[in-house]
Amino acid sequence: MLLPFLALTALEPPRDEREGQTHTHRTLPAQEGGADKPWNFELVYTAELMGNAAGGVERGTRYLDNLDIVFDADLERMVGWTGAQLWLYGLYNNGNSISDLVGDAQAVSNIETGTRAIRLYEAWIDQKFGDSASLRVGLYDLNSEFDALDASGLFVSSPHGIGTDFAQSGQNGPSIFPSTSLAARVAFTPAEGWAVRAAVLDGVPGDPARPARTAVTLGKGDGALLVGEVEAPLAGGKLLLGHWRYTGAFDRTDGA
Repeated sequence: MLLPFLALTALEPPRDEREGQTHTHRTLPAQEGGADKPWNFELVYTAELMGNAAGGVERGTRYLDNLDIVFDADLERMVGWTGAQLWLYGLYNNGNSISDLVGDAQAVSNIETGTRAIRLYEAWIDQKFGDSASLRVGLYDLNSEFDALDASGLFVSSPHGIGTDFAQSGQNGPSIFPSTSLAARVAFTPAEGWAVRAAVLDGVPGDPARPARTAVTLGKGDGALLVGEVEAPLAGGKLLLGHWRYTGAFDRTDGA
């Protein structure tokens, strides 16, 4: 039996409830239409107190936390770079683990990292081409756009976000929380509610031997992660169709 308690505090301007939650991108200044300044700075602190009351591996409680430090800017308004936007995202976690007590296969908490660290989580520039196309390059969380589900902002447990089959793939997972990799993403939005996006990412995010570090190491057999997705409106919701694959070879997790 798991007993969770959740607290969240934020230092930021008021925003629409429809905007994304922690670990997902929010509306940038250039998209807000009428923002007083061409940049935005946010601090969001999330805390969870969880206890394993029965079953699992061991009884006990754990305090987990997450600090998001986000700066984004409209470079067109700041320096005259037409259609460009900058996003910088720092992250801190205390590294405590509820999974050690529960013995879960899918993480109970979506802010658990298992490693105490402060790191650069994302750093990218997005260049727009007209009203419907864009190119994004830099350290990038693919789950901010790919396989992104609204349920991830409502529930604590990680399976409500990106699919477990994708989240637990690769040598160090794909480029998602808490380790991201260098990426290039193209996107096209031909009509309202429709989107086509594709990305090429470093096949091994960060440094598996030093999980507290932000590291970009290309080559060494890492290969690449290729991912594509089509989003379409469907009866008040959305339909996502996508495909992903790694070009590098790595050991299977099922022992086959």
